[in-house]
Amino acid sequence: TFDYEPFIKRGNLDSISLYTKNIEVVILKSKFDKTKSKLTYDSDSLNIIQIDNHNVIGAEDVPNTYISKIYLDLSNNYVEIDKRYYEDLYEPNFNLTEAYYYDKEIIVTMGNSDGYLGYKVNFFIDEQLNIKRIIYIP
Repeated sequence: TFDYEPFIKRGNLDSISLYTKNIEVVILKSKFDKTKSKLTYDSDSLNIIQIDNHNVIGAEDVPNTYISKIYLDLSNNYVEIDKRYYEDLYEPNFNLTEAYYYDKEIIVTMGNSDGYLGYKVNFFIDEQLNIKRIIYIP
């Protein structure tokens, strides 16, 4: 956890908005459609080990939901985050999502899970919109 003042949260089932003065982070989730993805199963079981050539994070079976879009509103300048930073993150939990601003950096934290395979992901976005992503799997 971070000991900074969190952004205000406003959300519903399919999206969350985290905002403070001049900064808004919006995260959208969508229902996962397995017919639109390539699923790779473990040879010894029925567990999915890859989706679209990415290791599965946060689900042991076909995921129910995935992060479908992340964008920033920086003083009315809309910036969509490239999907490579979140396309392999499943089962987002907006109740465990926070955002902070510290030392000219936006920090977004998410605790996601299908109930069994939980993980935490942190995004660090600097002024030049360089992004660093760190995933913690217990």
